[in-house]
Amino acid sequence: MFLTKPTFYYIIGLNNEMKKILFLLMFPILCFGQKPILFDSLTVSNEGIFMYNQQPFNGIAFANNKSGVLLYEKDFENGKEIKNRNYYAAITDSTPHLKFETQIKDGKRNGLRKGWYYSGKLKFEGHFKKGWNNGSYKNWYENGNLEKESFFEMGVKVGSYKNWSSSGKLIKDRYYQKTTPTSSKLVKRVKYLESGEIISKECWDTEGKNISCD
Repeated sequence: MFLTKPTFYYIIGLNNEMKKILFLLMFPILCFGQKPILFDSLTVSNEGIFMYNQQPFNGIAFANNKSGVLLYEKDFENGKEIKNRNYYAAITDSTPHLKFETQIKDGKRNGLRKGWYYSGKLKFEGHFKKGWNNGSYKNWYENGNLEKESFFEMGVKVGSYKNWSSSGKLIKDRYYQKTTPTSSKLVKRVKYLESGEIISKECWDTEGKNISCD
């Protein structure tokens, strides 16, 4: 088994969050069983297939920034990118700090995409299909409390869109109604104090006219 260069650093004694990051680094290597190579070592065929030694590449390709710190990794299967990982790549980093991880299909975001704070805490998680937001999308504060939750259908915001305060209290709730295959309209918005008391409540029809919320 081969590990990318950054995964050799300080494995013992890391906190749980950093161990999770290292697991994410090592998991693709365990699956592919191949030493990572520099991304610039790959060539691209006329069909858009990434090649290495004149063969469709299977494995992990990586790139470092000018300071030699890991910048990104890309996983390939039969010459096609299936996942990528981007790192904060601070000049002072001796261990990698994962920033984004994205599943890819046919060159577009497809499946789960996740992001992390520099501390290793989860920052967001969203689902994609053919490059479009599709399904739930959530954001978290660094303290672990949920910040936002929204829903999409092929890039169109639909249903409930909620915001919470950093202390975990619901402070805003909106509702979007799909009007065409490519658009939606805000039809309801409610604002709250952290105590739960309603500050305001507004509703509209799909033409934008104010209507009763009852």
